[in-house]
Amino acid sequence: MYKRPMNIAHRGARVLAPENTLAAFRVAQQLGADGIELDVFLCSSGELVVTHDDDLNVLTSTIGRVSNSPLALLKELDFGSHFSSQFAREQIPTLQEVIDSLGQTMFVNIEVKTLSLKPVAEVLALAELISKNNLYHRVLVSSFNPLVLYHLKKIAPNIAKGLLFEFRLPIYLGSLSSTVLKLQALHPDKKLTDEKLILRAKRFGYLVNTWTVNEIDEMRRLIYLEVDSIITDYPERLRQVFLEEKLI
Repeated sequence: MYKRPMNIAHRGARVLAPENTLAAFRVAQQLGADGIELDVFLCSSGELVVTHDDDLNVLTSTIGRVSNSPLALLKELDFGSHFSSQFAREQIPTLQEVIDSLGQTMFVNIEVKTLSLKPVAEVLALAELISKNNLYHRVLVSSFNPLVLYHLKKIAPNIAKGLLFEFRLPIYLGSLSSTVLKLQALHPDKKLTDEKLILRAKRFGYLVNTWTVNEIDEMRRLIYLEVDSIITDYPERLRQVFLEEKLI
């Protein structure tokens, strides 16, 4: 019998509602996801806001950047109409608003999007929010930027961390992951997730949380490899696979 990985909704149920919004996270909960994956930037007034892109023009009709905008301005923008008129005026949520909306059981994978070489402000804000809400038992912070994870280890070593990557890790970076970053998890692209990677990760004591998995055959392959979490745009599809495999 295979163990059941966690069913993590990528940016919420983004196929059914605008990604990284409270609407998308509500739908993910209704579909039976175990948790959500979301992306955060620090806006200019100091709040962590939930969106995948710093460029406002990607999801709104406004020219500018999230990181250069205060929260009051961001809250005036429409983050839902790009998806459909049904979600017109859907606002960008703060990370605190998302936490408040989720209840006490949903797991949260927070991806920090900054490319900064010194992301201390972002890490401090995140560590403070996690502490204030006592989320240590159900949160994991991930990033493609190892400097985010390095500073998080220094500032709040009790927060779980995962390194995102879409190319094979060089040997030296694999070593740094355990000795310098003190990771709890690896977050490889699904195309990198094979038996060799799983065996190596387990040898170091890492969880393996893979992304973004939308095909049924891939879901089954990763279940059989015994990954720890599957991050998907289709949490309802993954739940159906669990049912067929008698994992729930």
